[in-house]
Amino acid sequence: MKKILYFKNYKISSDSILFKYKFNNKSYTVEFISKELLQNKSFDPKNDYVLNKVICYLGVISSFNLFDLEYFNEIIVECMVLNKEEGDYFSNLSFDGLAEFRYINKINISKKVKFSSICSQSNCLYKKPKLFFNKKTILLNGGGKDSAVAAEMLKLIKENYSWLTLNMNTARKNIILTSKIKSCFSLSRVIDKNIRKDSKYLGHKPVSALIAFISILYAYIYKYSYVVTANEYSSNFSNLKINDISINHQYTKSLDFEKKFNVFIRNRLFKGVTYYSVLRPLYEIQITKIFSFYRQYFPHFISCNIGVKENKWCLKCPKCAFIFLALAPFISIANIKKIWGSNLFLDKNITDNILKLIDNSAKPFDCVGTKEECRLALYLCEKNKLLEEVSKSTKKELFKYIQNYDYEKNLKKYLQTYKRENNIPKIIIPKVEKFWKKTLEIRQ
Repeated sequence: MKKILYFKNYKISSDSILFKYKFNNKSYTVEFISKELLQNKSFDPKNDYVLNKVICYLGVISSFNLFDLEYFNEIIVECMVLNKEEGDYFSNLSFDGLAEFRYINKINISKKVKFSSICSQSNCLYKKPKLFFNKKTILLNGGGKDSAVAAEMLKLIKENYSWLTLNMNTARKNIILTSKIKSCFSLSRVIDKNIRKDSKYLGHKPVSALIAFISILYAYIYKYSYVVTANEYSSNFSNLKINDISINHQYTKSLDFEKKFNVFIRNRLFKGVTYYSVLRPLYEIQITKIFSFYRQYFPHFISCNIGVKENKWCLKCPKCAFIFLALAPFISIANIKKIWGSNLFLDKNITDNILKLIDNSAKPFDCVGTKEECRLALYLCEKNKLLEEVSKSTKKELFKYIQNYDYEKNLKKYLQTYKRENNIPKIIIPKVEKFWKKTLEIRQ
């Protein structure tokens, strides 16, 4: 029996957009709440075709939250016509973005979801007008080191920007305050509690894709030409492959997603908006090195997905271990203690996770660097005498992965090289490369 989710409709009010879905004769909702989102009086939500089409796309991508209920065979949209290009785009996006979800929940890794519609053409949205956008930038805010580095780089190259934050929390608010950029947008997402109550599965859904569509909605309403993310080169690499299918926890942060997203927006909505990562050519370890120059953010950033709601580091997950490992070589022991309270090489939870980051197994399902850059970080930590108090047995376990280590080769590849494929506008490439040259070619 086919398992079908219906995207029924949506309701626009002065401060929210409510999406309605139906599965097995039961209704579910996902709502976005924002005071400023639809306050632009130049828009008529009832008659603005482009606005409604962007909102419909947001409703389609929000349906990914409902895969906890069932891994659907098909999602049928009742409030917009989906042509073949649109249906194929969302089918391929769900296939790549939910690969980890299928793997963790033991669902057929090759299973694809069909996206279709049952909507009369007369009631649907199809016009594609000519639009004009201002040379302004939206910067997406995750509350971590990457957002801070992107913020400071944009200021340095004199690119004016406004922050956009989904689900504001203490860390994200503090990143904004520390950046001293006053222009900001924010919205919150409210997921129907019954989705979790009725859930059959649990697992990672690609929130970065959701935020990408949200950013396009804001870019359209407020006429911004650029949406900037802080996604790294490391995100291009999958965690593992099964039957030639890549499983990448960070797929929707990758260059492949970025390219396809831009093509889709230009083909199906409008030209004039570019979505790109200003950190795309950089490995994670390069970003942490740059971040080390911005000590004003040290008390405020949180890159732990588990502890961020409580504004703390959980100190038990691979992400905490990675951020410590990658940043520690570039800051003083005093600053290490200010951020984490102690030298985390003395914490068994952290060293156990560091082993997972550097050993020959698959990369953990988290936003962490590649195995080789983690090994370089460990080598640099040892070089900087951060492991002097670590037990002999722990050192032995860690050091076997950096025996006969080619330091010169890996230093050049993972820290000093920055000319890699990206989607950064050509007009600002010379400015950012000048900055990277200054900060990354300093020898360790």
